[in-house]
Amino acid sequence: MGILQIKRIYDPVSPDDGKRILVDRMWPRGKTHEEAHLDLWAEDISPSAHIREIYHHNPAKYDWFVKAYTEELENNPKFPPFVNQVCQWLKKGNVTLLYAVITTNENNALVLEHVLKEHLKNC
Repeated sequence: MGILQIKRIYDPVSPDDGKRILVDRMWPRGKTHEEAHLDLWAEDISPSAHIREIYHHNPAKYDWFVKAYTEELENNPKFPPFVNQVCQWLKKGNVTLLYAVITTNENNALVLEHVLKEHLKNC
């Protein structure tokens, strides 16, 4: 079983990344598709424009963002197939969730990683 991990898309690509999934709604600035080496761009799993905008304008609302994004994921009909895909990939190797923001301790990839791990317990 592989490892589910997260890292910035601007960090160097590594063979240890395994499958690489961009989990941002917007394409990262200054990064070409070739440089990204993506296996999937999970736009439909990323935070909605509404909650992303609220959090972007007020980073102090991170606790609110965590709750709102978690609720979005739990109610997103595209989330269960995404979980299944990640599960299948983890059976063969690592999966890396990629994000663009500078903040490494408060971001959407951390929230997604936490929710995914809960759903992957039976993987």
